[in-house]
Order: sequence, then C-alpha cells, then structure tokens
Amino acid sequence: MKQLLDILSGNVPGGIYLYLVLFATLFFIFFYFYKTSELFTRRHFIRWFVGSWVVLTLLYAYVWWRNFPEEYFLKRYSIYVQAHSPEDNQWAYFLRDELSERTAPQKNRWTYFFPQRWFYYARLDCQADSTRCLHVIQTLPIETVLRIQIAKNKEGALEAEVVLQENGQDVSERQRFRIDPSNPFATVQKIIQWGKNSFPFRENAVLTPLQDPLQIRARDAFYRGEYEQSYRLFRQALSKS
Repeated sequence: MKQLLDILSGNVPGGIYLYLVLFATLFFIFFYFYKTSELFTRRHFIRWFVGSWVVLTLLYAYVWWRNFPEEYFLKRYSIYVQAHSPEDNQWAYFLRDELSERTAPQKNRWTYFFPQRWFYYARLDCQADSTRCLHVIQTLPIETVLRIQIAKNKEGALEAEVVLQENGQDVSERQRFRIDPSNPFATVQKIIQWGKNSFPFRENAVLTPLQDPLQIRARDAFYRGEYEQSYRLFRQALSKS
C-alpha cells in the first residue's frame, strides 16, 4: 500500500495527500454554498464541483507525469549473442542459453531480464535479421545489454568478443574469449567471471550445460516452437550417446 501511495505521489510537492486535501476542500466549499445559498442549486453544485475536480486532477496528472520518479520506470537488461557466420549459429545459441540460464530473472520489481529468445515470440530470428532485433533493443528500450559477437580470428580459431553496453554505449572494455568446441562451457564460465561485478549473473546456479551440437540445436528448435524438429534432434543426440 505504501508503495502504491509513493507511486501516486511521484515527485509532486505534497503528493497524493495534497491532492486529497484539495479535493476535500473543493467539496466542502461547494457543498457549503449549496446549503447556504438559494441561488446555488444542486445543479450548480454538481457542475462546479465536478468541473473543479477535473481541473485539479488534470493539473495534478500533468505535474505528476512531468516529474515521474525514474526508479518506477520499467527497465530491462539482456544478453544479445550473434554469430558472424551462419555455420557458427549453434555456438551463439549455446552462449545465449547457458548465460541466460545463469542470469538473475530480475534485479528488483522494476528491473527484469529480457532473454534474447523472447524475440522468437515476435517471429524474429536475430541470427538472420540482427538489424530488426537491434532496433527493438533501442526502441523498447533494453537499457543494459551484454553483447557477444562470435567470429573466427586470423588463425581460424573461434572467439567470442564481449562488451557491456548501457543505452547503446560501451561501458566496458571489449574482451575476447576463445571457444573450444570440445568444451564450450569453459567460455561461459570465463564470461561470468569477467562480468559478474557489473551484470547480474547467478554464480551459484547449479545447472548442467547442453554442450552437444545436436542438443543445442534441439533446444533452440524448441524455443522457436518447432517441436517436431526439436524432438527429432534430441532423439538423434540420445541415440548417438
């Protein structure tokens, strides 16, 4: 209840309590005229009281909106992973999902995690159409983004370039981590260690990573809503093991 009153008060001087006092004052003033003056009829009472109340409410709403406390705006943070080459998409899915599973779902009731796979609900594939996904990130907006770009270096080794961004601006140094296809979870652990002081990772999350390429693709198919494809890939992964 207190939080609701704080929200309704915003940064208006006197807050909702001043509004209620003015509302009561208007009511008693016009009610007094209605009871003591023959010229101030019931029709006048309703018209003047309702009109004054509407003006008071609009004025209060204007001041409240212009000074709305920033801490009550919904804020989001996310992990955005993109592969430079389609052949490396599975490692983008792997880092996206394993890091997301190890991220706190919310910092507080106003700041929550926006998983990259939610773009699938809007029929957006960020590996195929990164421009539209980045546009959504800017317009929602998603204020804090851990951006990861997967590409091969000059030696042909797979690397993940990681940077933390706030409102589209880098707020950390760019860091590169080698991805070992035989043990990709080691990269997840290194990224968590690198960003744990500035991004809400859950270090104590006890989860078994899916490192098999077929399982990675099967999980992504499931998130896309391609359940038959997901089932087939999981069956292949199980039969192979």
